[in-house]
Amino acid sequence: MSLEEGVDPQKFDELAQAYGKLAIQSTTPSDSIEPSGTKNAEIAGVLMLGGKGSSLSSDSVFNFATASTPQILKLDPSTLARLSSGHILKAPSSPFKLQLSVPDYLTPEEAKASILVLLNTLLRRSPSPCASQLSDILNNDAQTFILDLEFDRQDDVEFFKNCWPDIISRAICALLDRAASSLSKVSDAVAALSCEALKTDPITAFNSFTDSGDGFSDKDRASVASDFKALLNGSNMCGGNTNTQTQCSALLFDIPITHGRLRSLCRSSHSSTRVELNSIPLAHGGASKDLTGFFSSLAFSLESLGEGSWQRAKLCLDNLVKDELFPNLAESFNASCPNVEKLKDSVKSSFAFLMEERYVKYLHELYSLTEAVRKILSWEATISFMSLEGSEMIKVKEVVADGDKKKDKKKKTAALEKGTTVLMKFMKKRLQSVTSNIDPEKVLSLLDLKDASFDQLLQEVKQVVDSNETRRLPKIPKGTRDFSKEQMAVREKAFSIITDVFKRHGALALDTPVFELRETLTGKYGEDSKLIYDLADQCDFDIAGDESIGPDFEVVYILTELLDELNIGEYEIRLNHRKLLDGMLDICGVPSHKIRTVCSSIDKLDKHTFQQIKNELIDEKGLDTETVDKIGSFVNLRGHPLELLSQLKKEGSPFLTNDSSKQALNNLDKLFQALDSARCVHKVVFDLSLARGLDYYTGVIYEAVTKGATQFRNRSVVFTIMEENQKDDKQRLRASETQVLVSILGDDYNLAAKLASMCWDAKLKTEFLVSKRRSKHFDRAKESGIPWIVIVGDKEIEKGVVTLKNMDAQVEKEVLESDFVDELIRLINTPQSSFDELAQAYGKLAIQSTTPSDSIEPSGTKNAAIGAGLSNTLREAKSFCDPFILNTLLFDRQDDVEFFKNCWPDIISRAICALLDRAASSLSKVSDAVVALSCEALKTDPTTAFNSFTDSGDGFSDKDRASVASDFKALLNGSNMCGGNTNTQCSALLFDIPITHGRLRSLCRSSHSSTRVELNSIPLAHGGASKDLTGFFSSLAFALESLGEGSWQRAKLCLDNLVKDELFPNLAESFNASCPNVEKLKDSVKSSFAFLMEESYVKCLHELYSLTEAVKKILSWEATISFMSLEGSELIKVKEVVADGDKKKDKKKKTATLGKGTTVLMKFIRKRLQSVTSNIDASSLFDLKDASFDQLLQEVKQVVDSNESTRLPKIPKGTRDFSKEQMAVREKAFAIITNVFKRHGALALDTPVFELRETLTGKYGEDSKLIYDLADQGGELCSLRYDLTVPFARYVAMNRYTSFRRYHIGKVYRRDKPSKGRYREFYQCDFDIAGDESIGPDFEVVYILTELLDELNIGEYEIRLNHRKLLDGMLDICGVPSHKIRTVCSSIDKLDKHTFQQIKNELVGEKGLDTETVDKIGSFVNLRGHPLELLSQLKKEGSPFLTNDSSKQALNYLDKLFQALDSARCVHKVVFDLSLARGLDYYTGVIYEAVTKGATQVGSIAAGGRYDDLIGTIGSKPVAAIGVSLGIERVFTIMEENQKDDKQRLRASETQVLVSILGDDYNLAAKLASMCWDAKLKTEFLVSKRRSKHFDRAKESGIPWIVIVGDKEVEKGVVTLKNMDAQVEKEVLESDFVDELIRLINTPQSSVTVKQN
Repeated sequence: MSLEEGVDPQKFDELAQAYGKLAIQSTTPSDSIEPSGTKNAEIAGVLMLGGKGSSLSSDSVFNFATASTPQILKLDPSTLARLSSGHILKAPSSPFKLQLSVPDYLTPEEAKASILVLLNTLLRRSPSPCASQLSDILNNDAQTFILDLEFDRQDDVEFFKNCWPDIISRAICALLDRAASSLSKVSDAVAALSCEALKTDPITAFNSFTDSGDGFSDKDRASVASDFKALLNGSNMCGGNTNTQTQCSALLFDIPITHGRLRSLCRSSHSSTRVELNSIPLAHGGASKDLTGFFSSLAFSLESLGEGSWQRAKLCLDNLVKDELFPNLAESFNASCPNVEKLKDSVKSSFAFLMEERYVKYLHELYSLTEAVRKILSWEATISFMSLEGSEMIKVKEVVADGDKKKDKKKKTAALEKGTTVLMKFMKKRLQSVTSNIDPEKVLSLLDLKDASFDQLLQEVKQVVDSNETRRLPKIPKGTRDFSKEQMAVREKAFSIITDVFKRHGALALDTPVFELRETLTGKYGEDSKLIYDLADQCDFDIAGDESIGPDFEVVYILTELLDELNIGEYEIRLNHRKLLDGMLDICGVPSHKIRTVCSSIDKLDKHTFQQIKNELIDEKGLDTETVDKIGSFVNLRGHPLELLSQLKKEGSPFLTNDSSKQALNNLDKLFQALDSARCVHKVVFDLSLARGLDYYTGVIYEAVTKGATQFRNRSVVFTIMEENQKDDKQRLRASETQVLVSILGDDYNLAAKLASMCWDAKLKTEFLVSKRRSKHFDRAKESGIPWIVIVGDKEIEKGVVTLKNMDAQVEKEVLESDFVDELIRLINTPQSSFDELAQAYGKLAIQSTTPSDSIEPSGTKNAAIGAGLSNTLREAKSFCDPFILNTLLFDRQDDVEFFKNCWPDIISRAICALLDRAASSLSKVSDAVVALSCEALKTDPTTAFNSFTDSGDGFSDKDRASVASDFKALLNGSNMCGGNTNTQCSALLFDIPITHGRLRSLCRSSHSSTRVELNSIPLAHGGASKDLTGFFSSLAFALESLGEGSWQRAKLCLDNLVKDELFPNLAESFNASCPNVEKLKDSVKSSFAFLMEESYVKCLHELYSLTEAVKKILSWEATISFMSLEGSELIKVKEVVADGDKKKDKKKKTATLGKGTTVLMKFIRKRLQSVTSNIDASSLFDLKDASFDQLLQEVKQVVDSNESTRLPKIPKGTRDFSKEQMAVREKAFAIITNVFKRHGALALDTPVFELRETLTGKYGEDSKLIYDLADQGGELCSLRYDLTVPFARYVAMNRYTSFRRYHIGKVYRRDKPSKGRYREFYQCDFDIAGDESIGPDFEVVYILTELLDELNIGEYEIRLNHRKLLDGMLDICGVPSHKIRTVCSSIDKLDKHTFQQIKNELVGEKGLDTETVDKIGSFVNLRGHPLELLSQLKKEGSPFLTNDSSKQALNYLDKLFQALDSARCVHKVVFDLSLARGLDYYTGVIYEAVTKGATQVGSIAAGGRYDDLIGTIGSKPVAAIGVSLGIERVFTIMEENQKDDKQRLRASETQVLVSILGDDYNLAAKLASMCWDAKLKTEFLVSKRRSKHFDRAKESGIPWIVIVGDKEVEKGVVTLKNMDAQVEKEVLESDFVDELIRLINTPQSSVTVKQN
């Protein structure tokens, strides 16, 4: 091993003598595969370990372990320094020895990977000289069976002895993860090639696999189907096969399901492996079980992948044999290709090891399974290749053999698709020639995962999929919209009005990050929490710090102003009080813990009838009918505020008997009086049905609704209303509400006019279309969503009828022409009545089958289609507990019979999976609280043990483990019962908890998503889907077993303590008799897997569901024993005192305090058990079917969500709130920027904050890793926008614009490392011109940049400028290969932050350039200067730039640009700099970047360039474009610094007047303030007897005028106007004060009467 620079070699010599030697038996692998790169490579072929931030991944482990040319392993210098210092230098006199054996059945790569992971674990735990020893072994590339290691601490020996099996497991999992992921990626291209060889069309078969966005479709299946469309784009080889169509169709339909499931599992395994590789194992070992269980579901998915591949290969081979091509191929295939039985045997063999708990051997078998699947995929690809290409080559050879000089020159007309073309080229290169006697060894090594060319193949296939030209027209996420230029005009007007009103009331602007920490939002929105996804800006006005009635009045008044000035038509403001609502529900008899959830139901009364809400309150919320009827009598009360309030306050009113409602009525009285004084109370409706479901409301609540033609409920539609009001012929946003399309199949416009006018006379929304093409009518109706078509063709004219067609149900009906309008109206108003006869015409299928019976009530289905016979059968069966037989069911089609006959096992499997999913999820949720209670009973402190389980945010920590640890802190918050127990066994059990519970959480989340999809999708027509589904759920078995095992051990430990204390002497006997033990759990798991091996999938799932029952019983016992430990002993003590006849009970109070979460559980257990005795059976404590159990889960969740152990809120890293002072700076900057942009004719545009992920993918080069991806919540895959340029390009492409000049100011998001002036959320101000390729836009955009920076007054700056083609030409001259130019540009782009020497090391070490090339680059990138001078130098005769076409073209272009800038007198502000690279991939021409030169250095503040190809890559039509983006955050920083230096103070508030009431008369304040507001004066008011408080408020906010009203002014009927700047006062009549104020504000120097203060 080479010594690192800076470390004394002598010290290592001493270490070598003092520490262990190694016994090695090795063989050298003979593979000749080139090594592929690694993530952590310092230079090519180097893996660095031990440094800060260094980590292993599946890729780095696989690449290191499988490379034939050994990679060099280096230890970080800081690690070497630690090894050579401290106690390590002093070798112990008797080192502790440990011998570790590598199992001899492992492959060389598995052994090498195991030692690598061992070394990484050693470095992460406590570096020792063994690190150098292991590094030597790995660098010698020796296959090692025995490791003789020496440590200086005994605990290290114990640790690694216990953890060695876990470390090997992690290593093999890394290899398995990489192999499975690679097979998943390549299998799509191979299957697509087979489809062409078989002439089948998968696109049609895959149409049903789409992402509906409703959470009930499988994203991975939809993604596979979408990728196939991309891979087959352009192919004419699909379709036409009728011989084997049925078999092909079945195989095709399986592909999205099989491949999609594998994708999902690979994603989960990749995340899990990454965490495991970079975390320290459990000290006591034994973690292999959970990890192996997690990977178990991969076995079935890989088997299904291989089985499908083998079947397609066999089908294709049969066609070749039938055509008498390649006669010996079948023999080679049968001899060397693993068959389906081989795969099944491999899976069974692996699970046999699993049942024997030989986890390493099991994982080894799984890794071997990937090799078998790889061979099958290789054969499938080869046979498909030979089918498409080989037959043509054979034909040519035969012609030549016959001596015919004329070769068959007929060109192939077949066109392969883009993705399979890539695969065909790869295979041609690998196989070299196609002959009848093909070498099986070449086939088997075709898809060699260890070969660099295979990685290149995957990359090229990925590029095809990412481009996906079948969906070239871009789109935006559902529920979002772009604001066009016309809409932006409306929006700006609305925002202007809203802002003016807010500022009129003294509001200060505030801006917070678009995204918050989840803990900040959790638990704040009641039942609406499930809707958290809102990223849109909202117009909010809030007043904090004042509990009086004043803010309530002012905010309601502001609302009336807003709605009046926005001119949206008639409206009403519904108003209520939360305490009045609470009091009302209390009067009605609603329990206090149900008030919030009842409010959520009442809040729906604006959308549903009271009868519907009544049903919900009784059925779902558990209220009795009498209580609900009382609620109904109250919520119907609404009316004028003062009148209804008077009615509610009458003597005898029930509201006066309740303190809460009485207090609310008194507050409302004051509010309504104030609104009456301000002349706006008539705009308010006092409505007792208004509930506002959000949990955080505590007082007055209100909601504005429109009453005009445009009916909307919430505020976000103000733009829509304004657009509706402003519609005209030229500016109309059409949202079609058409009900009927009159379709004339001919050219008779008179008939069309006649029929359409009949519809219009009947007030039906109707369009008409005259065309002979029938499809055109249907396309029109479908495109516009028109539900009814009136069809009239020659047939209908002859009969005197019309045909009514419903587009939704696809049914038709003929009616007389004279009656069609009446019939249409009837069908539209009662849409189901016309289908009753149709529904009766369809019968149902005949099946006889048996199914297990459960006593579970059937819940409603989304698309219920159960026939009457089946419904009756289910109702009759509910009372039975024994298996039952379904009655004979009748169908009208034979294929329905076959379908349900084949699918019945799959349907049962889905049903059990639903039960299993719910049960496992419930156990996962309750188990945390149970364990927390055990910790208190055992007096152990889990929070200390869990400190290592945190989410580091680097992707190498397990979020679920961190979440479990965090939840425990919340559950135990406030407890003083934790700690004091030093039992080693307790500590080991504690450390397991986050791992076990976290794994179960992860699996439950996956199973829940999968179950939801399965329950709501149609099964495979040929059945057989139970296998994959059962395999997917099988991994739950180990997680449940581990949960139960940990629970049983804790219960036993706690029970032993009770027995030792001689409490509850019979409890141990009851526990042993009725609580399932660990062996019972193991037997249950083995039994389920035995059924799995027998392919009895329903029985396997049934056993798994039974396992949940066993775990539930164990958790019940753990909770009960813990409860009795904490509570029971005290009760026994009291009973014993009474039994002895002692009258004095032990009244000593308990000082123990439980945690908030465990207190909830204790109350539940106390209520369920009722009394604590020695003889108790706790097995039924947790009844998952009981409503009280759901209530317990809800209460525990509330405790966890509140998490008061982290009450001090914070914002996410890299974001910031804008304070009132910063907002003033920002508004000033935005005003300047907007004026400059508008000066150049730009139109405003706004796009959604998040885009579809596919829109952003592949646009940002190496910076793509900085894109924020939104969590997958069952809808579309979205990401937060990275910049404003790509969304603009998407908008132009989507709307097919050919020219556009726009500006956009908005927030963008990057997962960058935060630093001064660098944020993860920040504003960009963009200006772009699209549709002009001339030099004009280049000049104008650079000129705009100089204007912006000059007017923002940020100090000295320079604009660095270059040309992308000049840069490309320069690199070409230096000898950089074309495929490396973009990545070299990324390195050059860092020259503003790093020295050239650092960049040189990167270019040589990571990018693979030679030193000579890099030195040439260095000689060019140092060139910078005045544009005209440097340009002249580069264009001199003999310049190397003139020898390259690209750089020559760029120089000519720049010549014109610099001349234009010189003519505009701004060229001196530009620096021509050849080191400017701009790393983004989409730039094609001029690029520029502005940097400051003053004292405040913040780096680049603006940048941009020409991107002529970007819009074309997103859409179907190229549009040239250029733009500039101003990084406003850094501009803010400079402006704030300049403001501090100049000691300037920018007023945050624009308030002009403070109405000061020296008393407590809110009505007078409301009257005077509203007079000011009506006059558009920016006014605040303050009611206080303390005179100084008013002056302090005015001084603090910089308010220039005060209107003072005290007792003296009231008596005289005047007000005192005081100017705070001049300190002068003037008395004026109350009736005249507004006019006088306006005069004084407009003429501030006017004379006023001077008074002494």
